[in-house]
Amino acid sequence: MGQPPTPVENRDFETLNSIVSEVLFEKGTDTYRLPMPTDAEGKNLFHSAIERLEAWRQRNPGSSEDIVYYTEGLCYEKLGQPMNALETYRLVKTTDADLQKTVEEKISGLEDILNYFPPDQMGVGGLPPRDQSEEAIEAYKGTEWEPLVWILAENEAVNRALEERDSTGQVASTAYKEALEALIVRFSDSARIYEHWMRLGLYYENVAREWITVGEYGNNPKAWELADKALQKAS
Repeated sequence: MGQPPTPVENRDFETLNSIVSEVLFEKGTDTYRLPMPTDAEGKNLFHSAIERLEAWRQRNPGSSEDIVYYTEGLCYEKLGQPMNALETYRLVKTTDADLQKTVEEKISGLEDILNYFPPDQMGVGGLPPRDQSEEAIEAYKGTEWEPLVWILAENEAVNRALEERDSTGQVASTAYKEALEALIVRFSDSARIYEHWMRLGLYYENVAREWITVGEYGNNPKAWELADKALQKAS
């Protein structure tokens, strides 16, 4: 007996218009400050739409490819994946003048943004040698690209914090704690803010464990006091 069909496979009669309409309805969503919109099945709408568009393309090879690629590009853009968005927009071949103009503007905008977050100039830990995120945020403030730039800046800051943790080999690194605290302040409007608080809480849990070890094996009463303070901060 075969496996039951997936939700995507169950959408055999889904029209391209229904997928595109859902994406266009949510394309103005600020996916930096707000949670990702979900589809009828509770999935990330943009991830789901990419899968559904691919399934539609397989059922309708060569049909409406300009619309399919443009919509996929929008999805990647909203997901904070500029390279995937750029590559997908470049696949759009259309005779529609308005769509062509829109796609050209998308390509130009993404190319400019990637100058601030250059994927081909990454250094140690997959990070650009110089942090240009503040310049990018200022340059795109108040534009349609602002949420994407904030997402990229936040991703870069998280990666820098994790690199700080990994470079020291210490889960209770003070530099890592300071990087997390800076994340919380700088990206206080982010939909991911609780993720940053969670990492900071885990940091203090690790600090507490280290002090507990000192207290148990070093007969150090002060260590227990420090462990208790760390646990209070963790909660």
